[in-house]
Formats: sequence, C-alpha cells, structure tokens
Amino acid sequence: MFEGPADPSRWDEEREAAARFEAKQPPWGFGVASSAINGVPTLVVTGGWNAEYEAIAGVLVAEGAKHVQLAGTKHRPQGHPGFADTVDGFLFGL
Repeated sequence: MFEGPADPSRWDEEREAAARFEAKQPPWGFGVASSAINGVPTLVVTGGWNAEYEAIAGVLVAEGAKHVQLAGTKHRPQGHPGFADTVDGFLFGL
C-alpha cells in the first residue's frame, strides 16, 4: 500500500495500516487560511497533473509563495531529477 505498487495479494497484511491511515484527520482543509504563509518564504512544487493541486498552488502564489511545476512527475515531484536543485535554488536565493 505505501511506497510501492499495488499488490492485491498483500491486502490482508496491509488492511489494518490502511484503516488507521484512512481514519486520520489531515491538517489541510481544516480552517488553515492561505494567509498563514504571509511573510514566510514558501515553495510549492507540483507535478503538473492535477488541476486541484495547481489551483491550490495558485492560491498560495497569490499569498506570496513561489510555485515550480515539475511536469511529468504526477504525485511525486520530489522524485524528479531536478527537485533538489529546485529546492536549493529557492533556499539559497532567499
């Protein structure tokens, strides 16, 4: 289930972890205003595949964030070969 391809034969083994994960309340979407990043250097990196993520990035850019799209990476832009350089460029460009 986590960090690997789907394997239906492992479902019985992973069912309990999946249930705990599903029951968690993620911090996003629960009263966190986009203005919370005002004055805080913020880098938003997306994979360019999901319109919802890109819309969220746009809202954060309006609050002062920098948005970099590493197209073709889908849900894992951190796996892009240029990700580390992107983060370094942001950090050292402050």
